[in-house]
Amino acid sequence: MKNLLLSVAIGDIGGSTYEFDPQTDYDLIDLEADGSDYTDDSVCTFACAESLLTGRDMGESLWSHCRQDPNRGYGGRFRAWLYTTDYRPYNSFGNGSAMRCAAAAFLAGSEDDCLAKAELTALPTHNHPEGIKGAQATALAIYKLLHGATIEDIRRDVLLKYYPAQNFSYDQIKPGFRFDETCQHTVPAALITFIDSTSFTDCLKKAVALGGDADTLAAIAAPMAYAYFREMPDSLVRQAKRLLPEWMLKINDEVDSQFAKIGSATT
Repeated sequence: MKNLLLSVAIGDIGGSTYEFDPQTDYDLIDLEADGSDYTDDSVCTFACAESLLTGRDMGESLWSHCRQDPNRGYGGRFRAWLYTTDYRPYNSFGNGSAMRCAAAAFLAGSEDDCLAKAELTALPTHNHPEGIKGAQATALAIYKLLHGATIEDIRRDVLLKYYPAQNFSYDQIKPGFRFDETCQHTVPAALITFIDSTSFTDCLKKAVALGGDADTLAAIAAPMAYAYFREMPDSLVRQAKRLLPEWMLKINDEVDSQFAKIGSATT
């Protein structure tokens, strides 16, 4: 598989125009709408991937890349963290930990390694147990799907293991869904959206159509959908490659290369 990390950015970009202008009509959602662009979700995702690839301090990588790209919609507490100098975590359980953890799945050699790497991506800021759980549940779902898990495996071994009260369908959660940036709200919704999707594009459009934190929901669900359906529309790949800066495209290629090496070492 190629463009693994790009899948996150594609979800982020596709939902970007709807984050503060919700659209709940599935048929009216355009994943290539005018003004679509990458947001903080992509910057943080690629910064975490860089740290996992190179061993650079995770907090330093996040701090550096986000400060260099400051107008990408960072949350208030995270923005305040960016203007400190000690990278001290602030016990967040926001969905930022789940949106940035995908590289933990792509670079892991086992489920335990995936969970450990996911925790590393959360700890610089989102060291609350729910923040760590959100990252681990997201990364584990992606890892399992990359290695042959079924939809029902994800429902049983991820959704109901981490969020046992969330045994719902997409149609059940959509009517009362609201904008909520916590992991507890966002991660189970993204899992449910993926579970009830029929294709990569369907997953992204359903995530956006919930009417919540659209770019983050799509960024979390997209790598799950790519890991399972094994394809993404060429037009969305081209859009992401046109919009993302060179350093992100380089990290994308390096993650692909490392993923190929991990796969060949375990076969």
